[in-house]
Amino acid sequence: MLLLATLIGLADPARVMAGPEVSAQISAKNATRQGPPIEIVTSPAGHTAWLVRDTSLPMVTLKVAWRGGSASDPEGQSGLGALLGDMLTRGAGARAEQNFQQALAQQAVRMSFEIGRDELTGSLQCLSAHLDACFDLFTDAVSRPRFDADAVTRSRQRLLTRMRSNEQSPAYLARANLLRTSFAGHPYARAVEGTPDDVNNLTPDDLRTHWRRHIAQDNVLISAVGNISADALGKKLDAFLRDLPKRAQLAAIPTAQPVRGPASHHISRAGPQTSIAFGAQGVVYDDPMFFAAYVMNYILGGGGFASILTEEVREKRGLAYSVYSYLAPYKYGALWMGGLATKNESAMEAMDVVRDALRSMARDGVSDARLKAAKTYLIGAYALRFDSGVKIADQLLGIQINGWPVDYFETRNQHIRNVSKADIAAAARRLMQPDGLIISTVGGQSVTMTAPAKRK
Repeated sequence: MLLLATLIGLADPARVMAGPEVSAQISAKNATRQGPPIEIVTSPAGHTAWLVRDTSLPMVTLKVAWRGGSASDPEGQSGLGALLGDMLTRGAGARAEQNFQQALAQQAVRMSFEIGRDELTGSLQCLSAHLDACFDLFTDAVSRPRFDADAVTRSRQRLLTRMRSNEQSPAYLARANLLRTSFAGHPYARAVEGTPDDVNNLTPDDLRTHWRRHIAQDNVLISAVGNISADALGKKLDAFLRDLPKRAQLAAIPTAQPVRGPASHHISRAGPQTSIAFGAQGVVYDDPMFFAAYVMNYILGGGGFASILTEEVREKRGLAYSVYSYLAPYKYGALWMGGLATKNESAMEAMDVVRDALRSMARDGVSDARLKAAKTYLIGAYALRFDSGVKIADQLLGIQINGWPVDYFETRNQHIRNVSKADIAAAARRLMQPDGLIISTVGGQSVTMTAPAKRK
């Protein structure tokens, strides 16, 4: 798409007040640019959204987020945000669930909501020709959800079914127990889906109360991509948000202090394999070391077959089919996490190899060749995040959620270019704690915190 190169090299994105005269001025100002800029649209009522206008396809994609995800679920009501997200498309306004779903299908509207630990996000995609009806349905879903008792029952059953499915996944259980141990006493320790007991006790009134407290005008972030003008989007924003409460009423979420290892937790399960999740304290998005940690993690375990962990654990020793690591920078606390699955009898050896790799990186840093290869990939592959309107809208929203400036698309690659070997070494010394990991295992073999065995 035309937007690919544009979003990588944007400069001086424009702030647009909704209105034809100002829109025309912005168009004239940016006539010499290649492709459309990001426009920060301000509606007549003062609401804002980030817009990338693209008239090449007759479609509009809208992404929204309300701060306060599952971490905002009240004590004893875990899963409330997850249930609310599912219920927003299960009947709204004058339409019960079936009629609402039929209306979405008749207008070819794709609408969904999803809960994370820090945000409730919504997604809308429709044809430009159906824009009015599309926004009307989205407005009903957000401002006038019904919470009919029979629909709540069905939604609850879907959520409980998802929990039962998760319980059958050793990898899921290992990660869940790692989070529970690392964030003990904090809302991040809870599963996003909640617990069966809590979810079974949730009522339509609980949903209504949480909806009124959560979905408000002052905690919403919005991005839009497609065939819509700044003026039209501004007017739609006002109609979309008009009936929502002015301010959210969510309880404050405390800053998390992840537990420092060494610590281990094991769930015994019959079978030939053990799933392992491991982690330590990470970095949040606004940490000055974030980009160094990001590049370091790619080299260590985020780069698939190009990563050190894959080379050491899989290629050299055949201990696991897949081994990986990633940053988990939640808003109120961050982890560095990883995982693998291996034969029961190889579990200790596999983790010894992982710890050796962490120790080596913290001691020796990385080579020039590995750093150059990592930068080349991370910079070159970035364009793949902008090859559809949905991906672009996701990127626009994600940048707002992370608190980065609107010129992030221009500066992101330079941040990566600026990462030096010294930066990688500093990040590794701070984050790579081979003898201080939290380790969670599910399967036939626990992993104890022993010193690495000598290997040839």
